[in-house]
Amino acid sequence: MRQRMQPLFEKDGKGKERQWTMENVIENLRGIRKQQVSVGGVRFEQISQPTEQQQEIMNLLGIKV
Repeated sequence: MRQRMQPLFEKDGKGKERQWTMENVIENLRGIRKQQVSVGGVRFEQISQPTEQQQEIMNLLGIKV
Protein backbone atom coordinates (compact mmCIF):
# COMPACT_ATOMS: atom_id res chain seq x y z
CA MET A 1 0.00 0.00 0.00
CA ARG A 2 2.82 2.39 0.87
CA GLN A 3 4.45 1.70 -2.48
CA ARG A 4 1.26 2.54 -4.41
CA MET A 5 0.77 5.70 -2.33
CA GLN A 6 4.32 6.94 -3.02
CA PRO A 7 3.28 9.44 -5.76
CA LEU A 8 0.91 11.13 -3.28
CA PHE A 9 3.58 11.21 -0.55
CA GLU A 10 6.26 12.52 -2.94
CA LYS A 11 4.25 15.57 -3.97
CA ASP A 12 3.35 16.30 -0.34
CA GLY A 13 5.25 18.76 1.85
CA LYS A 14 8.02 17.85 4.27
CA GLY A 15 7.97 17.55 8.05
CA LYS A 16 5.18 19.51 9.70
CA GLU A 17 4.10 20.86 6.29
CA ARG A 18 3.14 17.34 5.29
CA GLN A 19 -0.56 16.60 4.78
CA TRP A 20 -0.47 12.88 4.02
CA THR A 21 0.49 9.96 6.23
CA MET A 22 -0.80 6.40 6.02
CA GLU A 23 -3.08 7.20 8.95
CA ASN A 24 -4.47 10.27 7.13
CA VAL A 25 -5.05 8.21 3.98
CA ILE A 26 -7.03 5.58 5.90
CA GLU A 27 -9.00 8.24 7.80
CA ASN A 28 -9.82 10.01 4.54
CA LEU A 29 -11.13 6.79 2.98
CA ARG A 30 -13.34 6.17 6.02
CA GLY A 31 -15.50 9.05 4.80
CA ILE A 32 -16.81 6.90 1.94
CA ARG A 33 -20.16 5.46 2.95
CA LYS A 34 -22.39 2.70 1.66
CA GLN A 35 -25.98 2.76 2.80
CA GLN A 36 -29.23 1.04 2.02
CA VAL A 37 -31.91 3.38 0.66
CA SER A 38 -35.62 2.64 0.53
CA VAL A 39 -37.88 4.68 -1.78
CA GLY A 40 -41.48 3.69 -2.46
CA GLY A 41 -40.87 0.06 -1.57
CA VAL A 42 -37.74 -0.17 -3.72
CA ARG A 43 -34.49 -0.86 -1.87
CA PHE A 44 -31.01 -0.28 -3.20
CA GLU A 45 -27.51 0.37 -1.94
CA GLN A 46 -25.93 3.74 -2.52
CA ILE A 47 -22.25 4.59 -2.19
CA SER A 48 -21.29 8.19 -1.44
CA GLN A 49 -19.52 10.11 -4.18
CA PRO A 50 -15.78 10.19 -3.38
CA THR A 51 -14.09 13.56 -2.96
CA GLU A 52 -11.24 14.43 -5.34
CA GLN A 53 -8.72 13.37 -2.69
CA GLN A 54 -10.50 10.08 -2.02
CA GLN A 55 -10.68 9.39 -5.77
CA GLU A 56 -6.95 10.10 -6.18
CA ILE A 57 -6.17 7.65 -3.35
CA MET A 58 -8.46 4.99 -4.81
CA ASN A 59 -6.89 5.45 -8.26
CA LEU A 60 -3.40 4.96 -6.81
CA LEU A 61 -4.57 1.84 -4.96
CA GLY A 62 -6.40 0.48 -8.02
CA ILE A 63 -9.80 0.54 -6.27
CA LYS A 64 -12.94 0.98 -8.35
CA VAL A 65 -16.32 1.83 -6.83
